[in-house]
Amino acid sequence: MAKVEIKRPYPGKNTAECYQACLRMVEKAGYQVFKKREIASLVICNGNVNGLPISLSAMVPFGSPTAVMLSLSSEDAGEDVLNLETGRLFDLLEAELRR
Repeated sequence: MAKVEIKRPYPGKNTAECYQACLRMVEKAGYQVFKKREIASLVICNGNVNGLPISLSAMVPFGSPTAVMLSLSSEDAGEDVLNLETGRLFDLLEAELRR
């Protein structure tokens, strides 16, 4: 099983802005929301990359500066695929944060 977890800071953005951007990002990326925990600023999703199932958790942990943590895992996809997908997701997230 491969797993990748990356956290990026977004100073100048608040938790609510980042969480809403995460929700829009997962929708645009084609993931299906499995569970939302708004009080914890967490969204858990399922999707696939090149036909390989991927589990995604996007979280905005409490703290300063505001940050977003993406955690991807897969039984079938390798770490290289997950790293590429993480980059794509952060690109989508950052586009949403610029809106």
